[in-house]
Amino acid sequence: TIPNNVWTHLAFTYDGSGIVSGMKIYIDGESEEDTALTLSYTAMHDTSSDMFFGNQGTPILDDVRIFNKELAAHEIKTLYKNGKGTEKPIGYCQYISGGTARKVGKTISGLGHLVGETVTVLQDGGDAGTQDIAVASITLDDYYNKVHAGLPITARLQPMKLEMATKPGSLFGRPKRIAEITIRFFETSGCDVGPSWTDYDSYLFRDVSDPLDIATPLYSGDKTIAFDGDYELAGNIFIQSRLPLPLTISALMADYEVAP
Repeated sequence: TIPNNVWTHLAFTYDGSGIVSGMKIYIDGESEEDTALTLSYTAMHDTSSDMFFGNQGTPILDDVRIFNKELAAHEIKTLYKNGKGTEKPIGYCQYISGGTARKVGKTISGLGHLVGETVTVLQDGGDAGTQDIAVASITLDDYYNKVHAGLPITARLQPMKLEMATKPGSLFGRPKRIAEITIRFFETSGCDVGPSWTDYDSYLFRDVSDPLDIATPLYSGDKTIAFDGDYELAGNIFIQSRLPLPLTISALMADYEVAP
């Protein structure tokens, strides 16, 4: 008997036999084998008919799950024990024939080895900044398909000093200023470029045509970048990436001025 005005976990199973005895009823996880099933049977593969159980009425349904197999008694019991009373009876359950089901959430756990550290977070290919690990987990601001979290690292590149022979002589020992550089990137999202590791300009390769609700697409190609350098003997170039994303450079050319 199903009581009135009380949430009840109700389950029906069917073994495919095509007869009434192939159906079972479970109430709050318990089989009602002693309950006589006084009902008529219509094959469930008949798409021209509606499927219903019991008499027509106006019940309130909290969750409805349809499975593509006959659940055993212990499986029904497990589903019921996931929640009772006024709680939702199933926290997460999804069955898709021939497909894939994934559980989603905003909390990433299992980070006990990083407690006390600061990690960078990558959400669906986009930089999401840093988070401090205090309780072996982090909480995201939204749902994402793929998330990476790890210790931050800065990728750095310092090419060899400029040197070439000119008509007046070698560049060695002569003050020079780099005006701009052209860099050939491969699948890179951005970088910092400057005359030192602390004096640089940051560049992100997002185009105005790129959608704002997705991560910046990785860029492959040439970029000409203004270089804020002074006249000096070294003529150093410093390139780095502080993002949790790849930085790949295949070529670099500098446009420089030599002091008279």
